[in-house]
Amino acid sequence: MNVGTMISNKYELTQYLGQGGLGRVFLAEQKPMGRQVAIKLLHPEFCCEADLAARFEREALAASRVSHPNTVVIHDFGSEKIGSHKQLYLVMEYLSGTTLHDRIQDHPKRRLPVWEAVHILTQVLRPLAAFHRAGVIHRDLKPDNIMLCPSELGEQVKLLDFGIAKVTGANLTSTGQMVGTPHYMAPEQITAKKDIGPAVDIYAMGIMLYEALRGDPPFMAENQMDLFRMHLKDMPKRLAKKFPGEFLEGFDEVIQKAMAKNPADRYQSADEMRLAMEKALVASVAKEQELLETTQSRKRLTPSEWLEEKTNVRGVVPPISEENTVRFSVHEAKTILLKEPVAETVKIQRVFSPEKEWLMSPTEPTMMPVIRQPLARVRREVGFWSRVSKLWRFFKK
Repeated sequence: MNVGTMISNKYELTQYLGQGGLGRVFLAEQKPMGRQVAIKLLHPEFCCEADLAARFEREALAASRVSHPNTVVIHDFGSEKIGSHKQLYLVMEYLSGTTLHDRIQDHPKRRLPVWEAVHILTQVLRPLAAFHRAGVIHRDLKPDNIMLCPSELGEQVKLLDFGIAKVTGANLTSTGQMVGTPHYMAPEQITAKKDIGPAVDIYAMGIMLYEALRGDPPFMAENQMDLFRMHLKDMPKRLAKKFPGEFLEGFDEVIQKAMAKNPADRYQSADEMRLAMEKALVASVAKEQELLETTQSRKRLTPSEWLEEKTNVRGVVPPISEENTVRFSVHEAKTILLKEPVAETVKIQRVFSPEKEWLMSPTEPTMMPVIRQPLARVRREVGFWSRVSKLWRFFKK
């Protein structure tokens, strides 16, 4: 099948886009409408295999069961005899954009901020909930199957690839057959249980949330057996410990519940997980805003203004602004705090954080130097090497 071939006398192949395990994908023009569509063609050698042909047809059935703005639109499905071969084809909406995997990898930090991760994944959970209600389980959720498409109303998220979806009433996977992508497979998929349900998609969504916020899937191994063992026994590491200042505790709870080993312990629906993610985002933003307001409300004094106020050189409190405010250096801290020369063996230890500074009381005209810890503290300490250096002259003899 080459560029220029006509399918069913109405689809002209114009460009080769790529290929997967079951078939090749072409950009085509639908005649006489002039609309661009994507056509997925099953490999001719697979058309004679009943299971693979049925799986290809099931993709069309699964994707067309639900009409949702966040899923790819299926236009047509059929077969055509080309030469001595029977050719199965699936006509879909043509999408241009980038995948979620590429978005994560192309980000400057190689991971997404919480608001962007929630914005994208909630647009996946909405159609996923609709598919679950219609009896369709995707079973292959991963960042490569999430397309981010620019549109006039902003970026739109599209859920793709229902090739291995499980459809109620069409069971083509027998017990003992494992399907899915290893990094995103639930424990019941690994053990090839026959009665899997929507919980396998919830597990994969937990992994994608972790990957979006961390940059990598929670479980990485050199071989597939070790990777499966991690899915069966291990839990992902807490993101709040890796990024302590980003208030990710709520998202850790969402991930831990979505990736529970027992399907009954996970979220019972995609809508429930979506609401939990939105609640975690609200809590994270509230904590960040609280910290920002607390930091901005603290007025800082320069060392000279502090000394003048302390010694009552000026009778009025000088105006404070962010432009003329600087932080105490170590040298100024020695002068202010010690009021005496410091020997060479004295260690100056900086133990401050940006919010720990000298403050002026907003209600009283006098300086309150003990409201907050000073920016630096001085500790008299003679280090080990300082002592050794004094004895060096004896060692040289």
